[in-house]
Amino acid sequence: MNNEENMTTLEEAEVQPESEEQPEDEKSLLVEPLIDLRNFVSKYRRKISALAWMLIYALIFLLSQLFAWFVIVPIAFISNALSAANNAASSITGAEYLSSIDSYAESLSVQEQLAALTPSIMPWVLLLSCLITLCVSALVVKARGFEVRKFAGLKPAAPILIVASLFLGIGFSLAFNSFFSLPGLEALQDSETALAQSLLFGSIFTAIVASTIVPIAEEIVFRGFMLNDLRRGWSLLFSVIVSSLIFGVLHGTAVWALFAAVLGLLLAWIALRTRSIYPAIAAHVGINGASFTFVWTQPHDAGIFALMLVAGLGILAISSIVVLVNTRPLSELESAPEPLLKKRWGESLHEGASERSGKGLQEEITESTRTGEQSMNIDRVIVGDIKTNTWLIEGIPTEAGQTPPLIVIDPGDEAEKILDAIAGRPVAAVMLTHGHFDHIGAADEVADESSSYLYMSEAELNTCPQLVEDIEQRYGIKVDIPRVDFKVKDGDVFDLAGLKVEVMLIPGHTQGSVGYVISAPGSEQKHFFSGDTLFARDVGRTDLLGGDQAAMEQSIERIASELAPSAKVYPGHGPATSIEREAAANSWWPS
Repeated sequence: MNNEENMTTLEEAEVQPESEEQPEDEKSLLVEPLIDLRNFVSKYRRKISALAWMLIYALIFLLSQLFAWFVIVPIAFISNALSAANNAASSITGAEYLSSIDSYAESLSVQEQLAALTPSIMPWVLLLSCLITLCVSALVVKARGFEVRKFAGLKPAAPILIVASLFLGIGFSLAFNSFFSLPGLEALQDSETALAQSLLFGSIFTAIVASTIVPIAEEIVFRGFMLNDLRRGWSLLFSVIVSSLIFGVLHGTAVWALFAAVLGLLLAWIALRTRSIYPAIAAHVGINGASFTFVWTQPHDAGIFALMLVAGLGILAISSIVVLVNTRPLSELESAPEPLLKKRWGESLHEGASERSGKGLQEEITESTRTGEQSMNIDRVIVGDIKTNTWLIEGIPTEAGQTPPLIVIDPGDEAEKILDAIAGRPVAAVMLTHGHFDHIGAADEVADESSSYLYMSEAELNTCPQLVEDIEQRYGIKVDIPRVDFKVKDGDVFDLAGLKVEVMLIPGHTQGSVGYVISAPGSEQKHFFSGDTLFARDVGRTDLLGGDQAAMEQSIERIASELAPSAKVYPGHGPATSIEREAAANSWWPS
């Protein structure tokens, strides 16, 4: 190539990019906002999704009511018109018959006819709207791949909590209605009188529907589906407040909306405190039933109102104390101070537990370790399609003759199978090593059914939504994010079930993976529950979200340096092993 040709080529090379850069700049002006929007949606996807599902449930609730009115009201109008015509004349011609129907319809305004019909049609409107709301909402939840019963919070609750919640609702209703009936305050309810009279002075059938079917439907939808969906993306406090406000807004005019919002806060507190929707339903039944009774009896004396107010507050206080004593604090749904963790499982907590009924599963037992006078039996339950090890560690009873409490590690699937292996024994803690679906899938149900607390690494909990979403996108497997009671961190030491439990942060498989080093009192023998970090002759995979090969190697080095060769290892999959065996046979072991 000569110099002239070379000069021409260089000029073209300099000029050509300039001619192409301008369109690229113009294009970027259009594309960059879209990229920013995509990044924003991706970052806050779970929050946006939770709010979207909340609005869908609210829309289902509202449209179900409108549909019920549009179906029932025309039927009632026609029925009343035909009844009036029949009463007016029983032997008239067809034309006169139709004319009498028109005369009846014209004799009253639509508003007057609706007001007259409301008491008789209200129970049918409530019944139809509740059935539609429940069925459509349940179908939506099921279509998303969730178990309806679990997602709604329909979990067993102690009878004492259901009874206490019922009386709590009665006390709340008496206190609220009595207070607003005192001289000078009754005017606040004037704007609601017409609607209240039409509803509350209806038939016995109205009272039955409003005191049973309505609480069931509203609690399952609002404190079940809606609150649980919000909690998948937002904080507990935000979820409770927003779901309660929506509950209030959907109940109409000012005073009723305010009453419903306050009621929503109370019912959410009961549902969360008891970890079941049944006590919330009981409280709602008590509130609606007591409200009907209050209006029907219609006391007028201010002294009676004052006495009822005092009685209502007394019932409310006593029943609230019963709920408080028999449940865990709401603050523990987020975190708990270490001293509370160490003393929570005191000597009287497991009294009255049913006796151990034996080990019935073939794959359940791996080994029993006895240390001096203390025993620590370790059982295995293999669950799920990829055969996850769920470990049951038997602790030390506080008194002779008591049933030994258990620690359950990684209940990943098949909750009923795990609960069968637990066989009614008291469970001190359910502990998770990391947040993959095969290790958390049955965590909530096992913790709820055994009335135990759920422990997970704080670092893992922070990334758990992303882990769950990643697995769902890769494999189409959906699980709920566990409702963790206690967040643990590296170096934490707990006294659970009479055993010493040490937390070891071992990232690599995921960012927040932990292992639990458990030992009996006075024993040097360590039992290491390694999750998916260390297996027999292998280590966990690092190619999933949060995986880090360098971190995995550092974690294996830490395990090798901090645990004695005699330490037993209980992995998330496969057979148990020991540090000594892995040092000799594991190719990943540091030299």
